[in-house]
Amino acid sequence: MVKKTKGQFGKDHPTWKEEKKQNLNNTIRHSQKYKEWRLMIYGRDMFTCQKCKRRGIYLEAHHIIPLSKLIKDNKLNYDNFNKCEKLWNLDNGITYCSECHSEIDKKRRRFNK
Repeated sequence: MVKKTKGQFGKDHPTWKEEKKQNLNNTIRHSQKYKEWRLMIYGRDMFTCQKCKRRGIYLEAHHIIPLSKLIKDNKLNYDNFNKCEKLWNLDNGITYCSECHSEIDKKRRRFNK
């Protein structure tokens, strides 16, 4: 028998193991809700980089207020991140190509050299 796990996160998920917690940032970025948020950002921006205006290239959704700040300021954890309205607010996202994203986000620049 297959257990239904859709919508179950954190301690509610049947495979949850306290000692093997994933990084919350990764958990959010791999969630279905994040994938939907990202697609909504792309659609709103007409699949166009908002800096260089190129289309038809690899795009990335950027949180204007960084994800790490949202996690800290809203005291997000594995059980409540799905309900945080600020995290999923479309006004906090913008579409960039990977090149422009690296220019704007200093942390990305450091890792992409």
